[in-house]
Amino acid sequence: MNEKTTNLDDTIDLKELFFDLLEQWKLIAICILFSILAAILFLRTTDTIYQADALIQIKSNSSSPLANLSADMAAMASFAGLSSGGSSTQGEIELLKSRSIFGQAIQDLHLDISIQSQQNLFEKVFSPDLFITEYNKQGVIIESDKLNLKILKFNTPKDYENRSLRLAFNLKDYVIFDTKTDEILAKGQLNKILIQGGWDINIIGQTLSPTELIIQKNSLPNAMVSSLNNFNVQEKGKGTGILELTYLGQNKTNIPEILNSVLNNYKQNDINRSITDKNQQVDFLEKQLPKLKQELDNSEKQFNQFRSKFDTIDVKQESELYLKQNIELETQKIQLQQKQAELSTQYTSEHPAMHAISAQLETIENKINETNEKIKKLPEVQRLYLQYYRDVEIKNKLYTNLLGTYQSLNVAKAGELGKVDIIDYALEPVKPLKPRKLIILILSVFVGGFIGVLIALVRNMLNSGVRNLTPVAEKYSIKNFGSINENILLNSQSKNYMHPLAVLEPSNLVIEQIRTLATAIHHISLTKPQAIVQMVGATKNTGTSILIANVAITLAQMNVKVLLIDTDLRYGQLENYFNINTTHGLTDYLEDKAQLNNVIVRTQQSNLDIISHGQNHTNPTSLFSTAKMTDLIEQLAQNYDVILLDGSPIVDVSDSQILAKYAATNILVTRFNHTSVDEIDKTVESFKNSGHRFDAMVLNFSK
Repeated sequence: MNEKTTNLDDTIDLKELFFDLLEQWKLIAICILFSILAAILFLRTTDTIYQADALIQIKSNSSSPLANLSADMAAMASFAGLSSGGSSTQGEIELLKSRSIFGQAIQDLHLDISIQSQQNLFEKVFSPDLFITEYNKQGVIIESDKLNLKILKFNTPKDYENRSLRLAFNLKDYVIFDTKTDEILAKGQLNKILIQGGWDINIIGQTLSPTELIIQKNSLPNAMVSSLNNFNVQEKGKGTGILELTYLGQNKTNIPEILNSVLNNYKQNDINRSITDKNQQVDFLEKQLPKLKQELDNSEKQFNQFRSKFDTIDVKQESELYLKQNIELETQKIQLQQKQAELSTQYTSEHPAMHAISAQLETIENKINETNEKIKKLPEVQRLYLQYYRDVEIKNKLYTNLLGTYQSLNVAKAGELGKVDIIDYALEPVKPLKPRKLIILILSVFVGGFIGVLIALVRNMLNSGVRNLTPVAEKYSIKNFGSINENILLNSQSKNYMHPLAVLEPSNLVIEQIRTLATAIHHISLTKPQAIVQMVGATKNTGTSILIANVAITLAQMNVKVLLIDTDLRYGQLENYFNINTTHGLTDYLEDKAQLNNVIVRTQQSNLDIISHGQNHTNPTSLFSTAKMTDLIEQLAQNYDVILLDGSPIVDVSDSQILAKYAATNILVTRFNHTSVDEIDKTVESFKNSGHRFDAMVLNFSK
């Protein structure tokens, strides 16, 4: 038996759980309504956020510092850690967030001035869109139902940067207060420039009524920290060189201008950097070209003088070979020296690229020395000819190359576009990014429902009310007459409550269950000496009165002559269920204030009479213990087939224990999920101590 009881207690009845939740639908509905209300308040008070985006492409137009090195030297330099060229995307992302670019956009658009209205929660809920701020290069535009202003300039002393100030307007005048000390810091007039003690303010426009704003002048680092929280840059795909820029803000017409300002600053900064690099190279060439021109002229002059003195010299094949080798080596040497000079503007002498070029120069220098040693062995005239001719050729080639490079750099500088291409400028967003109103409202319904169900389940878990009578009935060897399902038509607190239901809807499913219960009661009463049945609840609100009333009607419909007595002399209300208006009842009869024929009242249902409780009595036990009560029961038992007694709750009072001696059958009514096992134990034990026992138990879902 114990194992069976344990299994029953541990089993979760989903149908039963569903009805438990259905019974608490008001709680769940209230949670959903509160959740929706919270969502609406959130949507009304939170700021609408928009997002603008743009695309740029970073082109790799810089040549590798290893381009002019030999294969061996390039491999050595690359192994030493020198990059082969190209631009770092992460470096460009950090550059976009720098003060020179993003900080410049902040200063251009006056984003270092933050402004808030003095709206309270009520105003935010019912008029959240009345205050609008817009930032542009001219200043900060403020519009509301009370003012229309433009702040062209708002500079504060250093001590008041990054501090909230209260800006109070009174028609044409304004006063600046310290929000912490409420000290007056400055006074000014609209449409007039204020320059005083570090304050430099210019506000134009008009105010329709006195109003106040919270304003703060941020330093550039603080303004950047605040604005960079809304700014994001990331590469679209690895190695594509395409960057996506996004910016979040409340004003959908303002954020594209902020993002486009960053784009333009970045583009111009990139062009300026490229032009600066070329300017350095042009400056270098402008210094070298005059020197090379002078050296070339001197070499040509010496060569011409030599030829005039010795006429034409026939250079042999061996001399021509030495000449060609020497010219090539000298040309390579000068080109490497030029490259070394260019790299020296970017790297230190310890850089791997500088070491690589120095090593290559040393190799070429050794080869030149070897060639010069061979030339020295030639005849004097032939050697001098080669020397002069070599100087002229080398300087002429070098001068020509540098002059071409100089002209190319000037042309490139004039048409410089940089390595940044703006693919897409930012456009005004159509829809807000957040909050997503529909999603939030839908989620609020689910969250509210979840919270409501959770609370209902917790309440259900904390409630120790009985849900299954079988273990309890087996424990005390009491018959289980089953259960009567929940029905709002039997719930006296429901708007759909009907009385008497057994008359108005005799085919209702619950009435069929009551009919089964009535049949069982009639059958068990026939086995007793007297057909007197008392139905009593363990505690209040078990629905005993409504249940016994419908049992009485059902028995009467079965052609059984029934008398229903309301023995709850304290709070009895059975006459209200039958719409009976009587001035006399059981109390009046027992106190000799009324005759029996005046107490018994016929109902609209044939075969059913009722005795109401009468006047309320503070001590019913004294009346139930009298001989008159005994005579009444014996007299009534001769005239009716079944007498039903509607008893008082046993845990609360002892009235029903006194009446138990008159009743041949006692039935305990428990309410589903309301009457606890402890209360049943106490009821059965109390009844047993008074010398009586229950014949059956009923589990009622209604109250």
